[in-house]
Amino acid sequence: MPAALQLDRFTTERLVAERIVPEHEDELLKLHQDPEVARSLGGKRTRPEVQVMIERYLRHWEAHGYGIWCLRDRGTAAFVGRAGLARVEIEGVTETEVIFALMPGYWGQGLASELVATVVERARPDLGLDDAVGYTPTGNIAAQRVLGKNGFAVERDIFHCGLPQILFRRAFV
Repeated sequence: MPAALQLDRFTTERLVAERIVPEHEDELLKLHQDPEVARSLGGKRTRPEVQVMIERYLRHWEAHGYGIWCLRDRGTAAFVGRAGLARVEIEGVTETEVIFALMPGYWGQGLASELVATVVERARPDLGLDDAVGYTPTGNIAAQRVLGKNGFAVERDIFHCGLPQILFRRAFV
């Protein structure tokens, strides 16, 4: 079975991850309009910007067989956030990035670590990836902890997406 089919939907102990589709627009808009979330993602996004983002996510899935998932609480089906793997260019180099953004009501519960652990666990056997990166604004200590707990090590400071960031890397081999 192709990796894209295996990765369309999966569960962790507390989350259900499902491949992003256009019907997730309202939930993603809510995430990207939240002022606390927006602080770490470079600002709020409008509905047209979220629509463009979803279109980019859909193209990514088609091109690479993996991408971004919508996250739901496994018990209640409530929207939790978005996370996944995405090909990005950082300082002229194409990398595979582990990304995650959760609604503030779900912060501090270990859900981001749980999700990143599952994604990292599947990255090598399911996708053949040798490594992945993550980056966070310099002040986002919580996200830095999530990456550190999952074996990512600080590589260097970068300026990306209009913000000073810390680049982390994890090898899978």
